[in-house]
Amino acid sequence: MKKTVTIRRHPVVFVRNIFIAQFFAFVIYASVAAIADYGPIYNDFMIARVISYETARLLFFAWMGGFVTVYVFARWFFEFYNFSRGMIVHDYGIIFKNKTLFSLAAPLSVSYSLNPLGKLFHYGTIIVKSGRGDGLALKSISRPELHSSMIMERQERIGHEEEKITLSSVLHEEEHENLEFKSSLRWDIRLNKLNRDLEKSAMKTVAAFLNTSGGNLVLGIDDTKTVIGLAHDYGTLQKGNADGFQNHFTQVFNAMIGPEFRKYVRMHFDIHEGKDVCVVKVEESSKPVYVKNENEEAFFIRTGNGTTSLTLSEVERYIKSRWA
Repeated sequence: MKKTVTIRRHPVVFVRNIFIAQFFAFVIYASVAAIADYGPIYNDFMIARVISYETARLLFFAWMGGFVTVYVFARWFFEFYNFSRGMIVHDYGIIFKNKTLFSLAAPLSVSYSLNPLGKLFHYGTIIVKSGRGDGLALKSISRPELHSSMIMERQERIGHEEEKITLSSVLHEEEHENLEFKSSLRWDIRLNKLNRDLEKSAMKTVAAFLNTSGGNLVLGIDDTKTVIGLAHDYGTLQKGNADGFQNHFTQVFNAMIGPEFRKYVRMHFDIHEGKDVCVVKVEESSKPVYVKNENEEAFFIRTGNGTTSLTLSEVERYIKSRWA
């Protein structure tokens, strides 16, 4: 399955915008002409001895028409939607590039509508709503019925693939940019006691996934693929089960990263070798994520199979390259 599909707006948008731009250009020209007579003004220039006013006016209209056409075409050409794994990225802008990210969180709903002109030329607006309640309108899209079906079909297939990732298949992978194993969330296996620094380490990894390209944090399995389970973590909680574990994870997450980013994180519990294991699925964030630790904030990204802290200057450059 192709990882990324690019969806462009229908060419009729380009033609429509040409007419709109030329109409407003004519209105502006006519409005100024009603106030001032261009002829006498033009005759004061040296070029009037070489080119007549009528010829100059025709050349001006031709130049303006060409400029408007190129500008409108460039705006149409450089605007598109990239549909990739769990994300729609809206790119637009000619000189100053802009990018808007929309996460396709399940359950996903997709619908479309066509106005009378859209029915004639086969284009319309696609409305995508995610499980978080937010939505995105893809306007003037060619064959909206086909693209709507494509989005749903691909998302369902990705959902099946992600479900496989949350199960035993992760045990056959080594740690990489999008996968990390941790023996526990807060119980120090080596020291055999509660260690809250482990929670901080887990949150740094989650934040790094958010700031990079998402990933899976597996809790209850160490980096040698030994299944430790979550029983020790459960024993440190007032509600010693998966529900209590998830509630505590959310509390730590909200305190160190922020509740506004919790929507990018899903947790799945599974049983391996008779022991509970938790897979924390993290999507990439639409804006920078910082980790709060007491009175300080830090910024982390994934580099290879590790989590890396960036300096202030590195953070600034990274944000400009990643979200600008």
